Parts: sequence; C-alpha cells; structure tokens
Amino acid sequence: YKTKMEQPQALAMLLMHAPAKNKKNLKDELATSILGQAMQMTYTKVIREEMSASYGVGASVSHYDGHDGKWRYQFGVEGNVKPEMYDTCLVVIRQELEKVAKDGIPAEYMQRVKEYMQKSFQEQQNKNNAWLSYLQTYNRFGIDVDKEFLPTLEKISQNDLKRIAKALLKSKNEITVVMLPE
Repeated sequence: YKTKMEQPQALAMLLMHAPAKNKKNLKDELATSILGQAMQMTYTKVIREEMSASYGVGASVSHYDGHDGKWRYQFGVEGNVKPEMYDTCLVVIRQELEKVAKDGIPAEYMQRVKEYMQKSFQEQQNKNNAWLSYLQTYNRFGIDVDKEFLPTLEKISQNDLKRIAKALLKSKNEITVVMLPE
C-alpha cells in the first residue's frame, strides 16, 4: 500500500509461520535464537552493507505456543529500504533463508552468536528476573534452564538450523507487506 511520507522510503516486511514437531524445548528455543541472530547479521551484511539498500534490517525467529496445543516457528524480517529496491530486498531475504536451509549459517556466525549467548547467560545468573524466568519455565515445562542452557547451547548444530529454515520455507504460510511512499 502507499502512504504519504516526509522522507520517501519503503517498509518491507516478510512473516512466515511453520508447524514445529516439538513442543516447548530448550534446543528449539536456542536454535531459533541463533538462527534469528545469524539472519540479522546476514541481512545487515548483504542488504545494508553490500547493496546499500537500507539503514537496517531486523530479523527474528521464534518457537512459540499457538495456544491450540500446537507449537510453531515464526520468522520475521522487516526494514526500511530504498523504494526502488524493495522487491530486490525481498528476493534476497528469501534467497538467504534458502541458503541456510541448504548449507546452514556461516561458521563464524555460529561461533559469534553462541559466544554471545553464553556470555549473556552467565551475566544474567545474578539477576532476579532471570531466575524468575527459569523458575517459571521449570514450573510450566519441566525445563531446568540453569542446568541445561550451556550443554544444550553447545549441542546446537547446523542441522538444527537447517531443519527450522526448511520447515519455514516448506510451510508456504507467509505474508509480505510493503508500504511505499505516494
């Protein structure tokens, strides 16, 4: 759709959903987080730095309860892009996800994200809100985040990320929204 803007730009957004085979589990929670952070890095590199098509593109992946007893994956990407490049950006977004489904994420992204997540986890260990979250997760799902986080994080592999990316692409449950200047 088109709208009046003081600064002409396009807002492009892609949102995908796919059924998850597993209910709440720490492995899928961590794998989706890694995938989302890696896709953020990828889109920043390709769309912002290489194509100069945007000041920034945001990406996230999550594993969530659909409140109907079924768990799902959600992938979302959005960014303000040059109006004349929005369609190219949408193609790149899909192509980069397809690369992950086939080959996984770059090894250096996997390492950087895992190191960041490990550091963040360790920094949260003395914060009340982190412990409240751990207790709620244990009470509701029986997952001991305090004991299982680091060993589970270490076990996340490229195959876990490829599995999620393939599920998202296979589902064909998606919406694309583009806002253009009048």
